[in-house]
Amino acid sequence: MENKEKELNQISNRLIELREYNLAKDFLNGLVTENKELSDEKLFKLALLESQINSSEDAHKFIFKNKDNFTNRAYFHSALEKTGFKYYCPVKRIHISKLLPLPSMYSDKLKEHNSDLKIEDFETINIEGYHCHESGSNDRDRFYAMFLNKLMAETPIGSKLKILDFSPSKPFEEYMRWNKSFDYVTADGLLDTYDIVVDVQNMVNLDDNTFDGVICSHVLEHVPDDVKAMQEIFRVLKPGGWAILMVPINLNRTEIDEDFTVTDIAERWRRFGQDDHLRVYSKKGYTDRVQESGFKLLELGKDYFGEFELHRNGVTEQSILYLGLK
Repeated sequence: MENKEKELNQISNRLIELREYNLAKDFLNGLVTENKELSDEKLFKLALLESQINSSEDAHKFIFKNKDNFTNRAYFHSALEKTGFKYYCPVKRIHISKLLPLPSMYSDKLKEHNSDLKIEDFETINIEGYHCHESGSNDRDRFYAMFLNKLMAETPIGSKLKILDFSPSKPFEEYMRWNKSFDYVTADGLLDTYDIVVDVQNMVNLDDNTFDGVICSHVLEHVPDDVKAMQEIFRVLKPGGWAILMVPINLNRTEIDEDFTVTDIAERWRRFGQDDHLRVYSKKGYTDRVQESGFKLLELGKDYFGEFELHRNGVTEQSILYLGLK
C-alpha cells in the first residue's frame, strides 16, 4: 500500500513538472474520490495547482476551506506561504505574513483551577491567529474594524458619527482616532486615562439620544448589573443608532452562570473563565438579555462579511458580531 501511494505521488509530481496542471489536478481529485480522504500532501499539491490554474485567491480559499483536513499544521502554513498568502490587518491597514497565537496562559489557568471551560468552546476567538505583531491588535479589534470599514463605505461622504467606546485596546483606539469619520469618545468606569470616567450601569452624566454608535466589548461580563448597563447604552443611543455588544459566549453552556457573591480568584477562574469575570454567558441567555433591554439584535457573521474575508483578516468563520439597533 505504501509503495502504491509512493508511485501515485510520483505520477502527480511528474504531471506537475510537465506543467500539465489540469491533468494533475484531475488525477489528484480522482485519488481523493477513490480513497475518500485528503492527505496533507494531496491538499498541498491541490492548493498549488489552484494557484497555477486559476488564481492565488482561489488557492487561498481552497486552503481555508480544507483547514481542518490538514493533520499536520505545517502543511497548512506552508501551502499559504507557497501560494503567496498575506493576512490583512484593518486596524493598521497593512498586509502581514503571519499572526501570533493566543498566549497559553488562559488555557493553563483554566486547567490549573480545574475548570470545565475550554478556550475553543468560546464563539469569537482566533486561538491560532489572535495577535497582529505589527499593530498589536487582537482578532476582536480586527473584527470591529471590518464592520466599521463596511459601515463607512455605505455612509455619505462628509458624515461624522459620534461614537462612545468603553475601555478600548490601544491599537483599536488609535484606529478610531485615525478615522476622521468618527467623533470618538472613550470611557471607563475607573481609569482617567480615557476621555471620560463613567459607570456603564449608570451613565448619569450622559444625555439621552447622544451617540450614533456605542462599542461595548468584553465589558458586560465584569459588571454586576449587565441588564442595566445594556439599558443605559440603549438610552444614550440616538434613534436609529447601533451598538456593538460583545461578550465571551461559551457555546457549550445552555444557561448563563453568574454569582456576584463569588470573590475567590480561583473559583472565578473555574466557573467564569477569568479572575475578574462575574459570569459566563450562554448564547441564548445573552441574546435574550440584549433583546429584553430594548434592542433589535443582528448577528453578523460569515454571511455578512464573507468567509474568506474573515480568514484574510484573521477572524474565525464561527465568529459573530452582535449588533444592537435602536
